[in-house]
Amino acid sequence: VVITAIGDRAPNGSVRFDESDGGIYIVWNDGGVAASVSVADALGGQRRVYGSSDLRYSHLFGGGYFDASDVIAPCSAAPRTYRITVTADAAGEEFSFEQYPYAAEKYMTEKVLCKNSFITDARRAEEWVRELYSVGACAADGYLSREAAENKDGILGAISAAAKELGITAEATAEGNIVSVGFEPYVNSPNVSQTSELRQTRAALPHFEFVGSESVRGKDYKLEIERAKTSVEVENTEQLLIAVSYGVRPEPAEKTAAAHVFGTARSALLAIIGKDYSAAQKAHAVYDWLQFCTRRVERRVEGGVSDFFEGVFGDGKSVPSLVVGDLGAAKAFALLCGMEGIECETECENGNFYNRVRIDGLWYNVDVFDGEAHVQGSNAERMSHAGLFSADGVPGDGSSAYDKSLAYSLQKHTADGVYFDFYINGNDGVKTVGAAVSHAFSAQSRKSFEVHMPSGKVQYLNTDFGAEFTLSAGLNENGRERALIAIENAAAEYVAKYVADNYDGDDADERTEYYISTIRTVQSGDTVWVTAQIPYFPSDKLIFRIVRTTIYERCA
Repeated sequence: VVITAIGDRAPNGSVRFDESDGGIYIVWNDGGVAASVSVADALGGQRRVYGSSDLRYSHLFGGGYFDASDVIAPCSAAPRTYRITVTADAAGEEFSFEQYPYAAEKYMTEKVLCKNSFITDARRAEEWVRELYSVGACAADGYLSREAAENKDGILGAISAAAKELGITAEATAEGNIVSVGFEPYVNSPNVSQTSELRQTRAALPHFEFVGSESVRGKDYKLEIERAKTSVEVENTEQLLIAVSYGVRPEPAEKTAAAHVFGTARSALLAIIGKDYSAAQKAHAVYDWLQFCTRRVERRVEGGVSDFFEGVFGDGKSVPSLVVGDLGAAKAFALLCGMEGIECETECENGNFYNRVRIDGLWYNVDVFDGEAHVQGSNAERMSHAGLFSADGVPGDGSSAYDKSLAYSLQKHTADGVYFDFYINGNDGVKTVGAAVSHAFSAQSRKSFEVHMPSGKVQYLNTDFGAEFTLSAGLNENGRERALIAIENAAAEYVAKYVADNYDGDDADERTEYYISTIRTVQSGDTVWVTAQIPYFPSDKLIFRIVRTTIYERCA
């Protein structure tokens, strides 16, 4: 007896033209294994079956696709239609692919940088403009697919919007399936030194964390972008960003700023990200690092280095200024995430540049500079996580954009789209706040540490305890005042206990009183920072008095 089991998988499919490698792929909806793909030839109508178990064709099958580059001709002098069927347990519905005229062929294969000039929709039109900008093109022609040709106004609008975002002017026209664009002269690399007023962003270091020696990735470790199958030569840093954003391995020309930036960014990633980090932890580490390393430019200069990678990483010929605007910071965040294989986009809204990053299939907003709060009466800013992973609302609404996989990142906690040490709502009591302060302070000690800066390794001495709190938007004024008092009291109790546990000299009370006096609580919006000097106990009282004076002057 022979029993044949027949399932009900019957995949529906479509034909996709891959803009990065010029290939033609048959793809199906469920991404599963297909038994065969059958194609009725466009010319003779004769159907041919390609079986996945046939050794002649098995190498053409992948996860949810069939490489039809040698089976389907995308262009013809007299365009006709291919009829295609994908079979798994059973045959799916037949679908078709209509050839394009030969006029489209050159645009399908003629590369700008990582893709080509075959424009399928408004988003591809925007990408086309960015690629033309990166290579310094003054004018170009593109080919509109059938669908895009039916939406000429949308395509032309997308081209103008993308050019405006780049700070350039474009004149675009469309006739038939050909779209033409011309640009006014523009600058796609820094040509002005930055002399604007600056802010220093290192007022407090409670959140800067470091990769343990057991987790460091070696110099021979290959980042995700270095494992990409396709590659492209890049000559400037704008081209470098586009290549990485598309998941294409960049091959920077020797002795160029692009080569220097890629190498410096690679070294930074190996220093700040551990081998076991999740995508959320990687993005968090990049956010912290950029906040720590860079300084915000107050007044942006058109064409200034602050808009380009050179502001963060330098150009290989001079020490990097580490001075960036929101555009330069957003570009740097996109580059570093892209090199780690994290999908990241740069967006602009009301003149402000920020990022959208995809974590576990969901999109989140990241604004490197949005989390910084200006310290009144100084030229400094405090770092916070107010700009990290705010809910984008896609899919769903803001309250559903998070899942449990993002409930931590580098041992931080999250709520309402903000990363912090602790989140205070109306029900949190004094003991809960005290536990949060104790947890944060106990993880820090008085010691020197090394930070991998773009210009080289720099030694810092950590003299502060620090914790960051986020107050619930639902707290009233009385609730916020009680929260601040609870935070200050908890910090004082921790410091007093720390002195008692570590010092039993005659002047213990004096020391306790001094270190409690160093506690500072600062509020900016819904973010609260609390810091205190980490107690130091040299044996000689005179040394203590000298050290105390030095610490006080540094604090002031």
